[in-house]
Amino acid sequence: MRIMGADIGAAEIVACILSEIPKDPKSAYNQFKQKESNFRRITLYKPEEIRILDPDLIICEPTGLYSDPWIKLFEKMKIPYLLMPTNVLRAWQQANGMKNKTDQLDSYCLAAYGQYHHNDPTKWINLNAVFLRRTCQEIESLQKMQNQYINRSRQTLLTECPELYPMTITAEHAAWKVLASIPTKKSLEIEEIIQNTKGIGISQRTRNTAKLICQIEKEIRDLHKQLCLRLREQWSTQRKIMAPYRLGPRLEAHILPLITPLERLKMKPISEHYYTENGKRQKHSPALKAWKMALGLGTIISQSGKQRREYMGGSQACRTLLYLWVVRQVLSNRATNATLSKLKAWHQSLDPKKPGKVRIMRTAAKAMTQLFWELIAELDNKG
Repeated sequence: MRIMGADIGAAEIVACILSEIPKDPKSAYNQFKQKESNFRRITLYKPEEIRILDPDLIICEPTGLYSDPWIKLFEKMKIPYLLMPTNVLRAWQQANGMKNKTDQLDSYCLAAYGQYHHNDPTKWINLNAVFLRRTCQEIESLQKMQNQYINRSRQTLLTECPELYPMTITAEHAAWKVLASIPTKKSLEIEEIIQNTKGIGISQRTRNTAKLICQIEKEIRDLHKQLCLRLREQWSTQRKIMAPYRLGPRLEAHILPLITPLERLKMKPISEHYYTENGKRQKHSPALKAWKMALGLGTIISQSGKQRREYMGGSQACRTLLYLWVVRQVLSNRATNATLSKLKAWHQSLDPKKPGKVRIMRTAAKAMTQLFWELIAELDNKG
């Protein structure tokens, strides 16, 4: 099979073709690179050169805006392609003794990795999963920017119109729209507050900032709609299992790339035994630990001599969303179905002397562990 490795840059790729599996990737590369003709630089302006190489499959990395036009080009040319995680590529290079990082080496390793694993769906990234992850990152970036504008404007409102200060905690409140001269149902009420304020009056700078806050809020809502539409298109099996948890689109979008396809859950052993420092034989699940780490619920141990410290590792963004989910869904009056009610009862059974945040994160870990085993059960039934 002719597999092309494509290391994607700004407007060009470095491509090479491998027709067989290299037995020793490092020594094979040292021989392969001695022929300059084995590598070819192809620009977006001359894509027909890909046809000359005649690949059966293309392997590349999802590098955001750089890779988008190339992926569309591969689809237009009707050439199959697979997306390889960037961290996996680097780890595979180092595992095979390749410490350098060059465009030629990357393209060779992409093709070599493809020769080894092109039949294994768990090794590759789903394009829809890439969209979910990227959309979540855009939303998080916009929210950080929006929060900075909100915090600065609220400090100004303390002197300009203190009556609006408690109303403007979130961007959704109508006060921001009124300040941005956008008509709402509460326009008359809020305009009256502004006119009768005890402050010094609203400045033009505050109104301009309010317009920015409203514009960012509109962009966030548009991205959220795109996210919901994409979630409805696929993942019917996974979302059916997650439905009782009422995770919401943002949290689902963080979880679904980890379980697309479901077989990814079994990339590590489901169950194995190990011996502790005291010589005791214990059972654990490496697959479950990897799952929890990816969700920001993993535990990292740092030990030096007698000093031992444990702290949470993994995705900070996902951990924050899980915290909010427990507060808004599990602990609120919305916990109406059996799954959420059981989690709420389990949370209430925890030691009340423990800090509230600790109990909330333990409830999140309990829920995600429960979800993991439900997904494994579905995978076993499917098999």
